[in-house]
Amino acid sequence: SHGGSFAGKAAWSGLSVVILAAGRFGAGIIAARTLGPAISGEVIYLLWLADSVSLVASLGLHATLTRFTAELNSQGRPQQATALLRWTVVRYMVVQCLFSAALALTLPAVTGVAISQPARLLLLAYSLSQAANTFVTSHLAGRQRFDLMARLSAVSGVLLTIGVAMGCLFGGLSGAILGYALGALPGVFFVRRMLRTGGAGACALDTAVRARAMRYGLFTCFAAVLSAFVWSRTEIYFLSRYCGFHAVAMFNVGLSLCAMVNQAAALMTSSLVPHFAALAGRADLDSMRRNYTALTRLVGLLVFPLSMTFAAVAPVLVPLLYGRAFVDAIPTATALATLASLSVANVGSALVYGREKSWFIAATGTGGALLALAGGLLIVPTWGALGAAASRAAVQCIMIGVGTWYIQVHLQCPFPWLPLGKTMSAALLAAGAARSVVYLRPGPLGLALALSVSAVLYGALVRALGLFQPCDAEVVYRMLPALPTHFATPVRRATGWVVGLR
Repeated sequence: SHGGSFAGKAAWSGLSVVILAAGRFGAGIIAARTLGPAISGEVIYLLWLADSVSLVASLGLHATLTRFTAELNSQGRPQQATALLRWTVVRYMVVQCLFSAALALTLPAVTGVAISQPARLLLLAYSLSQAANTFVTSHLAGRQRFDLMARLSAVSGVLLTIGVAMGCLFGGLSGAILGYALGALPGVFFVRRMLRTGGAGACALDTAVRARAMRYGLFTCFAAVLSAFVWSRTEIYFLSRYCGFHAVAMFNVGLSLCAMVNQAAALMTSSLVPHFAALAGRADLDSMRRNYTALTRLVGLLVFPLSMTFAAVAPVLVPLLYGRAFVDAIPTATALATLASLSVANVGSALVYGREKSWFIAATGTGGALLALAGGLLIVPTWGALGAAASRAAVQCIMIGVGTWYIQVHLQCPFPWLPLGKTMSAALLAAGAARSVVYLRPGPLGLALALSVSAVLYGALVRALGLFQPCDAEVVYRMLPALPTHFATPVRRATGWVVGLR
């Protein structure tokens, strides 16, 4: 595993996720502007279908690899970590190939839409490339090689953006799918190197570890499938069925803005599952509790202003990015951008998985999935994309409430209610100022001015309320070496100003 502090690893991990998400966000804008709402909506639906099949086919093995690789390495058992890699990769790849082939063969019957043979083959290539890329990133996360993840993500993001742009321009729907598949090529090429390294020092996987890994993987897969109804893009199926691909495209605009805000949370949370797993392997529960409380507060400081401000400026931001054809997406984008503030709960989710409590996610996910299905069947047909956003908000709030109760009562990790309440108040005031600016001066210049006013006002409120403490600044400073200099310098200065002479 790669050395370095937790802050440094978190910075590399967050950077890798943000880079890849930015590439996917840019590719989505290109596809929307080039193909239009209807065709881009169909692309979104097909990619979601392939991702969903890949999730089921994973059997939770990629999550198993991340968690138990971190635990075994923290216990000084690298040979068992190597054996775990071999044990998981064979099962993962075989099942993924079978499920992806089945999807390609049955696609017209599943979707009810006429799809050309080349598009089906390209969707098969996309599904397999994404599966391989997911396995590679899971392996690197388990080894805590987040620096290498960031480099792979940077190359993937560039290839994705270029591939989608060229594919949409010259190949339409099939070209767009090919472009998304090209984005996973760096991970595919890395598989060979990873497997060659995994063949060294071969030994059998310990029986006890194998039993735990199988149980954890199955629970995690079941939980992930159920959670997809709550946290993923399940509403796309109901929208495509009852409202058409145009509604899918409108809803996806809001999801894209929500996803970009969620990536801010990933700056601090994407490395937490192996981190919490390593702490659990050493039975260091006190550190686990402190990290949960502190990181939840810090993620709120970052996510709340972004989500509230994005929601406030959505009437200007959406047409500017996607064009006037997507004006109907503004209400949905506003609602989903606001909903992105719930990504503060990512810390708690990582804690539950790191404590090997995936059964709880599976159990609560069952209720959440049923609620999501009810919303999709009862609300979406009548209210369309906005109804899908409302249903999503209600289900997620219920799920987060139950999860927070479990973490606080059963895992004995206190939730920072008061600091988060103050942070949300500051974020709402800053977002209100931004909305006033874009209302008085709509357009790109007004948008830039609104974002600047929101940032300055929020920073002043955080400083006045004492929400950002010196110990928090130390965490940020330890992350800065992993960031590019032109980005790290303004972050360092802003951090010093907020903490400075309080």
